[in-house]
This record gives sequence, C-alpha cells and structure tokens, in this order.
Amino acid sequence: MSEAAAQLELVMDRIEENRAAYLEQARFAAKALINGGRLSINVDDVREICPPPPSVDGRLMATIFRNKEWERVDFTRSKRAHRAHIGNYKLKEGE
Repeated sequence: MSEAAAQLELVMDRIEENRAAYLEQARFAAKALINGGRLSINVDDVREICPPPPSVDGRLMATIFRNKEWERVDFTRSKRAHRAHIGNYKLKEGE
C-alpha cells in the first residue's frame, strides 16, 4: 500500500470514529432504500433522505459504503456535485 493510500485509510478511520452516529443513520437509510426495491443506490440518494448535519462535511458521504456489506457496481454522474462521478452500490449477497 502506498503512503498516500495509507494516509487516506487513516483519515477514513478517523471519520468513522468521529461521525459514527450520523454514519449509522445514513447506513440505515441506505438499507431502507435497497429494502424498498432499489437495485443500487449512491450517496446522492442517501443524502436526499438523510442529509448530513451542518457539523458533518458532505465529502464524507462515500464513507457510508465503506464496510463489507456494500459492493460498488458502477459509476454515475452526481446530481449535486458538478461533473463528479460517484459510485452506485448494492448490498452484497447474503447481507
């Protein structure tokens, strides 16, 4: 693992620790979308029903899918972030 990748992992771990309450709510919302019949979802979908509070930087949204339950299936253009490509995710089989 490169030094940059290791630093990114450290930052993501800190986000997990410091924003655990919001991430738990957002992950619950993400599962609700999937359980409601969606085949895949992305951070824009989750943000619509579970927006981050003002104290949470919106750039951490991808952290929602940073666990073993989710699998990225493809990319799409964000509806909110100009020209950004974001991942579409589905729950892994058996989750």
